[in-house]
Amino acid sequence: MLLPKTKALQKRLAERFSRIEIKKSHGYELGWDDWEEIGRCYYYLRDERATEYLRQSAVLVQKRVLALDPRSAEALFFNASVWFYAANLYRLIGDEASMHACLTELRTFEGYPIWIESPVTVELYWDLLALAALMEGDAAQALHYDAKIAALPQREDPDRPWSGRLAEAIVHADAPAIRAIGDELHGLLTRYHGKPWDTDYLNLWDWYEFSDTLADQLEA
Repeated sequence: MLLPKTKALQKRLAERFSRIEIKKSHGYELGWDDWEEIGRCYYYLRDERATEYLRQSAVLVQKRVLALDPRSAEALFFNASVWFYAANLYRLIGDEASMHACLTELRTFEGYPIWIESPVTVELYWDLLALAALMEGDAAQALHYDAKIAALPQREDPDRPWSGRLAEAIVHADAPAIRAIGDELHGLLTRYHGKPWDTDYLNLWDWYEFSDTLADQLEA
């Protein structure tokens, strides 16, 4: 696995701490992205301080859930992505109980009829559910959502989601296929200049590492 460069992580930490001091001097509170960037840098430096920062970020991320009942598929997806986001942060620090609790919230949106209004958005939601299943080690369930995506009459992107391909490779214990998906994810990171400290509900560095770890386990 190609790891983030230590110097780049340390530089980003220094920049973020500097900005935090400026925010504090103006009386601003730290936001989820402040905590997450620091936590992610520490995480990839394999520094135990990552746990404190990522946990606090996850707590603040959960507060972004819309308070009112969503009136559109897009708003519903926003709430779903928030729960997925928090779950992944808990996964990174090894807090499985909190991760499962967030994924349970993520799945509560599945029965909403409002999804019918936006097939593109439901495709994104099912992809999140496939990734959530992979987080919990249930590749068969991930394939269930992969099949639902494939059955959609219209799709924004006709290519098969890598979540489904990864699930299939796991089911068949196909380490070379998992490595190939990892290489593809790394290619996307290179092409789009993805950074390990990027704050978004889906950070491909996490899944690149996830695929590499799975392949290592199978090869062992």
